[in-house]
Amino acid sequence: MKRVIYVLILITSTFILSNSINAWSEYTIGQEVEYNGINFYVIKNSGIKEDSVTMLKAEPLTVEEVNLYGGVGTANNHVNMYVTTNTSAGYYQTAYNVNNSGYGGMAYYSSSTCNGSGDSSGCTTNYADSEIKYVVDAWKTAQAPNATNARLITLDDLRDNLGIELTQSNATSLRITVTEDTPTWVMGENYAYWTMTTNTDKTAYVWDVRSRSTADVGSDCVQYHGYAVRPVITLSKVALGDTNDIESYETENKDTKEIISDKQDNNKKEISTKVSVANTYLKTSIIIILLGFISAGIGIFIFYKISNKKK
Repeated sequence: MKRVIYVLILITSTFILSNSINAWSEYTIGQEVEYNGINFYVIKNSGIKEDSVTMLKAEPLTVEEVNLYGGVGTANNHVNMYVTTNTSAGYYQTAYNVNNSGYGGMAYYSSSTCNGSGDSSGCTTNYADSEIKYVVDAWKTAQAPNATNARLITLDDLRDNLGIELTQSNATSLRITVTEDTPTWVMGENYAYWTMTTNTDKTAYVWDVRSRSTADVGSDCVQYHGYAVRPVITLSKVALGDTNDIESYETENKDTKEIISDKQDNNKKEISTKVSVANTYLKTSIIIILLGFISAGIGIFIFYKISNKKK
């Protein structure tokens, strides 16, 4: 009989351990998620066995934020330091107010040899060496400290997950177009923003996402000052209040609120869900555990009956 008890304990422990791990909530492209008082859009599906989620900031950094995190007013200023030799320009060594939207525009990279004078030989498109990385990193430290990564959106993000198409416009050039599958929130209302992907067809050019009025993805030289900064972060689901702890499941069910926005031009509607996440995978885990208990009980009962018959 002791052997039977030991077998039951072993089976029960196995079910519990195997089904309480990786019990994460599911996130889908387009979900609006709030973290640290900031709204983000999910740009990559994250399943129940993934413990992190990748999100695009709903709005770019403001003029004030770019100046703050870029070090404007300090000896370590990284914002539009060399974009023009005309010091009377309103965006010289400070953020540019993109289309008077309040969002801060800055050069992706600039230096004494990459300064808007028309010579791009001293420019680089390497994100690791860019001025814009300094701003994104400083913003992450202050506003998204739990993020495991902060960066700009990439061409792969846009193409693989957000409905952007990459086509060959001629023998040597690529063309990127927005499709009806591209969510409206990918495009800015009245601003364009940088990606971190080099346009290999043009020297010192980086792809950018244009406004809804142009519905286009283009590219520009890194020394240009007129594009905004819209960070992408990768964040642990634990930082969003998720858990894989079965005991706390009942405390995690919170209301969700659907936000419906009109999709421009074709009058389609998109639904994005702003959530405080409940761990949906836990229901499955609990059911499997219960089934494990039942199966183990049936097995022990059968074993007991057979043993009695032999005796």
